[in-house]
Amino acid sequence: MNPGNADRIAGSQNSADVVWVMHVLDYHGQVRLTLAEDRAHPVQAVLTYRTVVVRVIIHRHVDDSTGPGERAQLGEMDAMTEQDERWQESNPELVALIRDEILTNGPIRFDRFMELALYHPESGYYVVQDPAPGRSGDFLTAPEAHPIFGATLARQVEVFDQQLDHPAEFTVLEYGAGSGRLIRPLLASLRQHAPDLYQRLRYAPVELNEYRRAELFTHLESGGHHERVESTSINGGVIGCVIANEFLDAYPARRFRMTADGLQEICVGWSDEWFEEVEMPVEDADPVYEYMQQHGLEPRPGEAIEYHPGFAGWIDELAERVETGFVLIIDYGYPADELFQEHRKFGTVKGYYQHGVTDQLFRGIGRQDLTAHINFSEVARLAESSGFVVEDLTTQAEFLERLGLGERLFELQSNESISADEYLAVRAAVVRMIDPGAMGRFRVLILRQG
Repeated sequence: MNPGNADRIAGSQNSADVVWVMHVLDYHGQVRLTLAEDRAHPVQAVLTYRTVVVRVIIHRHVDDSTGPGERAQLGEMDAMTEQDERWQESNPELVALIRDEILTNGPIRFDRFMELALYHPESGYYVVQDPAPGRSGDFLTAPEAHPIFGATLARQVEVFDQQLDHPAEFTVLEYGAGSGRLIRPLLASLRQHAPDLYQRLRYAPVELNEYRRAELFTHLESGGHHERVESTSINGGVIGCVIANEFLDAYPARRFRMTADGLQEICVGWSDEWFEEVEMPVEDADPVYEYMQQHGLEPRPGEAIEYHPGFAGWIDELAERVETGFVLIIDYGYPADELFQEHRKFGTVKGYYQHGVTDQLFRGIGRQDLTAHINFSEVARLAESSGFVVEDLTTQAEFLERLGLGERLFELQSNESISADEYLAVRAAVVRMIDPGAMGRFRVLILRQG
């Protein structure tokens, strides 16, 4: 049957001659193919679009001559083609890629699943083009809540500069720079309040997403900061500071659960046409046992923990890049003695999807953020083993208070150029940043090298 006939029949689906019309949609909701059959043009077709038929909608003419059996068959067909919304809410190409790896090699570790879901070079959550605040719009980070966050952090950069005795060139290396929501107000504040430091500063962003990098450079250029930006990567000799705001929580994490048979790793398998948790035995030499010993972890049957194997490599990378200076890490997590309290005994891995937090880690593959709380005791231990000195570990609320966030808010209140609505928006953002029930409980870790 040629496409012209399909279009003709599709356009006449109210005709009694039409048997059925089928529209095949891709994951963007666009019709990719229309097939149709009438009594004069019977057709049978099997279609695969990029490995996965994402959605099939079938309209069938039912008249008085259609028997009960045919009606029942039609209803079953409709249910089968539209029942699995998991494919529709996910990136189907990424689902197929992960599925094929599992079917080829067996269950994969959760950190491998997380790596593919977040960082696959074509389909990962953090590399896709879709622009939105807060890691594809699923939540807001402090810099996106209001520019006052970046402006307040500028004061800490001034402190770092003073402690380094005002080097001729001060480098700010930012991991997970995004579109520049943190650095632009930071640079604007330095230009106004510390012009000498501003002139000596060079900014080096580390951002995986090419679309966010382009937005970053455009954002800084529009703010008049383009001369401060390093366009090439800096691999060593940094004198200045590193900023990593809500960066480490998205590092791939391994998951473990204690059972009556000992520690098991929670891996990812494929069954009944979707992903599932699969428990696998842990080898005696696995580094997770050293991690547990370091932090005095003795989980009981049913309790779970996470372990980030990539943190050590990142700390080593910092040690190679930073010659003299500081590392400022802001993220959600706790020291070990707080992290492993009773209400977090079953793990901390969460999904952030469509502005909500979820425990359904296998939904929205490639379109859902995945995170795990940071064990700041482990980050500090790894840093010290690489030659860093732990300068401070505090809460975000305390940290911002020391930097004068309250005074900045008071100054805005007295600023006649700020409308009442603008001030209320700033105040609401500040409350969220320091609220112990929200961002205020985030931890701030400061490391020093040299």
